[in-house]
Amino acid sequence: MEAASEHSNKRAKFRSLGTLNDRLRSLSLCGHGSRQERVFGFLIAAATALGVVAAVAPELLLDCPDQNDSAFHIALASRAEEALLQGESPADFWLPDVGLGFPLFRHYQHLPHLALAVPASLFGGHLSIEAFYRVSLGALLALFPISIYLAQRRMGFVPIVAAASALIAPLLSTPNLFGLGFESYVWGGHGLYAQLFATVLAPLAIAESYRVVRSGRGYALASALLAATFCSQLIYGYMLALSTLAFVLLSRGRRAKRSIRLCVLLGTTFLLGSYFFVPAILDSAFANRSVWEPQHKWDSLGAGRILLHCVTGDLFDHGRRPIITVLVGLGLLYAMRFGGERLRIIAALFLAWLALYFGRTTWGVLVDILPFSHYIPMHRFIGAVHLFAIPLAGCALGVLLRLIIFRQTGFWKVAAGVVVALTLMPAIVERLAYLEQSRVWKRDAMESITADENLPRLISRLGELQGGRVYVGIPGRADEYLKVGIVPLAALCLQEGIDTLGYLWIGITFAGDVQVWFNPDSEAHCRIFGVRYLVFAETRAPPSFARPIEKIGPYSIYEVPSASYFDVVDVPFAVRCTEKTVYSVGHAWIQSELPKKNVHPALSIRHAFGGDLPEITLDPEHPSDTLNEAVGLSVAAGRVIRANDNWTCEVEIERPSVVLFRSNYHPGIRATVDGVDARVFPVTPGFAAAEVTSGHHQIQFAYRPATRWPWYLAGATALLLAGPLARKAERRIARWQISAPGFRR
Repeated sequence: MEAASEHSNKRAKFRSLGTLNDRLRSLSLCGHGSRQERVFGFLIAAATALGVVAAVAPELLLDCPDQNDSAFHIALASRAEEALLQGESPADFWLPDVGLGFPLFRHYQHLPHLALAVPASLFGGHLSIEAFYRVSLGALLALFPISIYLAQRRMGFVPIVAAASALIAPLLSTPNLFGLGFESYVWGGHGLYAQLFATVLAPLAIAESYRVVRSGRGYALASALLAATFCSQLIYGYMLALSTLAFVLLSRGRRAKRSIRLCVLLGTTFLLGSYFFVPAILDSAFANRSVWEPQHKWDSLGAGRILLHCVTGDLFDHGRRPIITVLVGLGLLYAMRFGGERLRIIAALFLAWLALYFGRTTWGVLVDILPFSHYIPMHRFIGAVHLFAIPLAGCALGVLLRLIIFRQTGFWKVAAGVVVALTLMPAIVERLAYLEQSRVWKRDAMESITADENLPRLISRLGELQGGRVYVGIPGRADEYLKVGIVPLAALCLQEGIDTLGYLWIGITFAGDVQVWFNPDSEAHCRIFGVRYLVFAETRAPPSFARPIEKIGPYSIYEVPSASYFDVVDVPFAVRCTEKTVYSVGHAWIQSELPKKNVHPALSIRHAFGGDLPEITLDPEHPSDTLNEAVGLSVAAGRVIRANDNWTCEVEIERPSVVLFRSNYHPGIRATVDGVDARVFPVTPGFAAAEVTSGHHQIQFAYRPATRWPWYLAGATALLLAGPLARKAERRIARWQISAPGFRR
């Protein structure tokens, strides 16, 4: 009897497993859903967005300067607004106060900043960029779950799965890995505003791209979204472009047509963004990859560390129970066993990007298969991992809900709500706690700044100083790197447009990499970097060559009269280098005797020098000795009489010489000597210089934006012709297949 009973129990268990298996197989996660389901799903997504607004509003309502990359993004938007009001191009202008001067938007995504600058200029200064930034930050955080919901629906998933994905979207948490969680964006985190902008666009871009490749309709919208993602955050556009390959590789049949559609889509995307891509590519030799960036940012963390994050839950659930991690795993299993084409593509992309996230640390030279692999910060691939993990977690939660409400009774619907609440509550509580901590940090910083009554006077006084840069300390130098509470003075100066040497906000300039060796106690260093003003705490002794200007509370301001944006220097030879070795030249130069002699060797990099000076190659064992031996007794023969502004000076030259402009060289810089064009070339540590004959001259440097109108025209033309060209190519492929030997319908 007992044996029969046990056998009966086993049969019942197998029947129940079979029933569950059949039920899972019968669940359809794709479809339009009833009108009631669509309304209910959107209401859940909207409620999630409102919940995000309510959660971040207490912090965003605090009016406190930012201490992370938000300060950098606000400064970029402010300069774009100024350019717009002055009739210049807001997408290509000279930025003097980042990295010792550079046309940043020539090489850096700009759409998020224009989204702030344009409405701010329309309001005529009644609302500040800072206010627009806080409103935009809150709106983008709230729009992210809406974007996830709409993208899921556009890909054909049922409302309950899309709504579950929207619920999960704002709940990701990592240990500062630059993922899609709040820690990447809020005041207490990293301030990755450009990434947030791209993150809102990315789900819609990938969904519309899938629809184009699958149906051949909607090229204009899909390519516009992809191009906008590129122009918002280059790495996110790159990840989406690579992801679209899965729509062909993982499709069943009709690959020829899908390949054509994908090629047309990506080609149109490139032409739409060509006004930005082409100038950036042509001048890429002068966009630096900083040696000060940690190597793991380029090579990523490696399989061991990332898989450990997966196992411990830190990849999705840092600081709490691994709720999202479990849902992602369940969603992945469901997709592999029961999922249709859409879900299998998402699962495959999740696994592919997880593997790519291992980076060069794991894959070595195999990573070189990826285009531009040496210029991609692979640690940012976590964004793609998160982007495709969210639908998988939403799928698992959606399946759970559909199983619970299978009977469609009121009781089971209530039970479904309870299950969702219990499942996600630990993640919600942890996220709210993090946002509250960030708010407390911001409140404390605001109180420190408000309590410092000398700070407004100091910032106002520094804004009045002319003729050179201001030094407010370099990170790591405790007695020099000035802070108010936890907010660096460098961040406050940046937002006010004060040109400072100190914190390297972005490592895109050659001279910026060398500035970290700046020594404020060296008059030669102050002169060669154009640092005319030094700001110290009252406890820090000033250098002997600096004269005091003013003491404002605990802050003392000193002037170095010999420092200026301009100088007459000697350039006796050129050093052969590439964009990868130019830092080693600058480092050897600043360690040598040449700065004291006011000697700046030219940089022979991609023919930018083009002069007839002798060229040398540094001895890798003793680079500074090579420079010291090569210079001899050569000295400059001239002086700067007057610097009229930050771009113009008057000089007196005894013999043909070189006038140095202490801002980074870029091919867009032009110079005139008494109104006549002069040749501009790069010199160590990356500055621009112009040749000048003997006599009294007025020198004017200027930045000329790239010519973009042909690329605007190309983008507009591509947008109009993409659909017709793709359909024509499809018809030709169809005719060729019909006429091909062995073709079968």
